[in-house]
Order: sequence, then C-alpha cells, then structure tokens
Amino acid sequence: MELPESLSKTKLRKFSNVIREYSRLLGLKDPGMRFSAQQHIIRICNNRPLIKAAVRPLGGKLTGEQFALFVRYMVDNPIAGFSVDPALMLPKPARANVKLERRSLTKAQKIEGAKRQAFYDSWDWKKARYQILTKHGPHCMLCGAGRGDLDIEGKPVKIVVDHIKPLYKFWELRLDLNNLQVLCYDCNKGKGAWDETDFRPAS
Repeated sequence: MELPESLSKTKLRKFSNVIREYSRLLGLKDPGMRFSAQQHIIRICNNRPLIKAAVRPLGGKLTGEQFALFVRYMVDNPIAGFSVDPALMLPKPARANVKLERRSLTKAQKIEGAKRQAFYDSWDWKKARYQILTKHGPHCMLCGAGRGDLDIEGKPVKIVVDHIKPLYKFWELRLDLNNLQVLCYDCNKGKGAWDETDFRPAS
C-alpha cells in the first residue's frame, strides 16, 4: 500500500487516541486528554531515541512529513498486538461534485432543457395529454399497469404520456396526437429517448 509522504494536522487528529494508546504501551505516563497528538509525538520522541531518530522532530514542532514518519513508525512497529491500520493515512475517495457537474452543462444544453420544461408546463401540452388519457384511458400500453396498481418497489404506478418519436429529434411532432401513447413511468423510462416503438393497440 502506497502511503502519503505528509499528513496534515487535521488528518493527524484522527490518530490522537491511537497515538495516546501507543504512548501508554511504550510505558509513558498518560498526561490526560489535554495533550494534543503533536505533543504526544514530541514527548515520545524525547523519551525514545530510536523513534526520535526515525522522526527527526524540529524542537517542539513537527512538519506534515514528520507526522507521516511517526505514523509509519507505529505501523511498522506494533506493540503487544496493538497495530495501526495504515489505511487511516489514506485520503478519502473523492466524491462527485453534483453542483460542478451541473455547471458543466453547455449553454446550448441549458437552453434546450429550459425549452423542454417550458413545453411540459404549457397548457397546449396539458390539453394534448388530457385528450390522449381520455381517449385511451390511464393504463400502460406496454405492461397494462394502471392507477391503483403498484410498481416493483411497491409504490403506486404513475401514468405518463409518451412521445413515440422522441421529442429531442422530432420537436415538430410535440403536439401531434398520433405521436403520443400512454405508458407507466417505469416503461417510459425503459423506452428512453432513443426507442421509437409504438405500443398502441392496432385499431
């Protein structure tokens, strides 16, 4: 395992209890909770020449590199079955920055997204949706699920009106009743914006 060459004071605080226990096992009297991790290390180095030689402290202060050297010493020199997990030295895995990902959308994508949202909020779309639901009923034309049924997660089925030919490719057909069909939310998601299958029953 490749360990970091330096540790910050913030990271070192996570080792405070470990360092305190290590100090006790070395035979040093426990000074109590008032000692910081750095003070424990300095005191250990002042009482143990071998550890001092490995860490090479600068008087009463330690650098990030010396913090790392001391933790490495504990990892390599366990006492009486007391060992230190070296993984504690590793940084946390980076988490995806959702806000940053949202900012990475291009201006054209943002405009397109706003355009679609405005369409779905329009009265023209609500009228077309109502006409389709009134004509065909609130039942999925693929799986047959309807209002009152439960989905695979045990939640009430949500019925939606789907564009057979995807909206992003056939914007001109957005209000064409012949391009609309009734699906449940799950079937609509599965169909996606790439599938042009018409699930309407043959008339």
